[in-house]
Amino acid sequence: DLSQHADRRLSTVLPPGASVGPAVDATSAATIDHLRKALMAVAEDPGVDAVVAQITALPHLQACEIGHLLDEVAQVNPSTSIVSAVQDTVCTGPQRVPTIPDPERAVAALAHALEVRVAGCRRGTTHPRAVPRR
Repeated sequence: DLSQHADRRLSTVLPPGASVGPAVDATSAATIDHLRKALMAVAEDPGVDAVVAQITALPHLQACEIGHLLDEVAQVNPSTSIVSAVQDTVCTGPQRVPTIPDPERAVAALAHALEVRVAGCRRGTTHPRAVPRR
């Protein structure tokens, strides 16, 4: 669940017609700037550990541009795990956010990563590929 602050923030940064809740629907009217502000609001919420971004590429919203945006959000919010469920994201250069085209598999991958992180914390160690928490 998102905090009331995040809900209000999302309501102000998303275009009219967007819906806010556990799943945020920005609508096809969303620009890259709308998505940036919305993803930052969600990733910065203290109650959010992980985000699965399922964003449909559109003529005004290219898949590679979405991939770069997700990388930017992940870099600014290293304690929030982010997985992309965006299909056809082909960009040059390294990407911080893994892309898993099937949203259900993306959720399963996040659940596994969080299990590894929790198990490592219990043992006082972390998996070499686990993202460290702040």
